[in-house]
Amino acid sequence: MGALETIRYAQRYPGEVKGILMIEGGSPEYYAHSPELMLIPILYKGLRATGVLRTLYHLDAFKNWAASESNEERLLPEAQRTLNRKSMLLLAGNRDMVDEMRQSQENARIVLAGEKPLHLPIRVLTADYFGKLAEDQAWVDSQAELVSWSVDGKQIIVEDSSHYIHSYHPDLIVRELLQLIE
Repeated sequence: MGALETIRYAQRYPGEVKGILMIEGGSPEYYAHSPELMLIPILYKGLRATGVLRTLYHLDAFKNWAASESNEERLLPEAQRTLNRKSMLLLAGNRDMVDEMRQSQENARIVLAGEKPLHLPIRVLTADYFGKLAEDQAWVDSQAELVSWSVDGKQIIVEDSSHYIHSYHPDLIVRELLQLIE
């Protein structure tokens, strides 16, 4: 949902933004029409509050699934991996997460009512989900819609990656950021 805040900031303060790099960001159109997203934090909250989440972490299959979108946290030191697990166990589905999802539709409507297209470059990095991106047409459309938010928009499909692209290809993130600030 950082895409909503980023676009809104650029709408309000265009002189302060040189370019935008979206890493698997959802488009305002996506958030405006996806009320089912509210179920995610509620599910996490229920799993956390009942202790089921803690129990699941004793299963290797769940631990692997929980880290699967971030390259099984391979690029992180062990202390950071431990912190990530603790964060999930303590904060998943907390009030902030629920509020953020609850407000996403209204925030998307505010962004949609603002200026479009933005007069700055936007680069959209989209994970290919290891060849399975096409299976989620809503997300494919969302990524394409993000490009239309700029007079200089470009989408890059990042192969061999999942949602947390920076966990798979940090070099690509750095390269794209450097190109935007040149």
